[in-house]
Amino acid sequence: MDLNEIGSKSAGIWGWIGGGGLGVLGITALQLRKWLSRDGVDRRRDSAEKDLINTLSEQLDKANARAALAEKRADDAYKERNDTIREIGVVSRAMAAMEERMKQQAALIEQQNTELGSLRCEVQSLREKLNETH
Repeated sequence: MDLNEIGSKSAGIWGWIGGGGLGVLGITALQLRKWLSRDGVDRRRDSAEKDLINTLSEQLDKANARAALAEKRADDAYKERNDTIREIGVVSRAMAAMEERMKQQAALIEQQNTELGSLRCEVQSLREKLNETH
């Protein structure tokens, strides 16, 4: 069978035009399907990127919250350390003042003991004089 015979049997030129149109329509449908499929892939990729961005943003927010908490704890620890150092300084100064007072009191007691010894000697000598006169 010859192609001319097929063309003449199936409605002539309009058959060929219709067949060509049908071919173009088929190719267009395939291209449209391919384009829509790509569009769907693009939409899914965009959605996945959006989900990834949201997930990463949430993780960043959590990390920032943990960092802020850690920084607050460190600040609290430094404040507590500084307060403790300040209190140790106050206690050390108070102890130094008490030691100084104790030294002064020890010196005063030593002076008073010396005076007391001197007074005892005087009292003893006065008793002896008094006893001699009697």
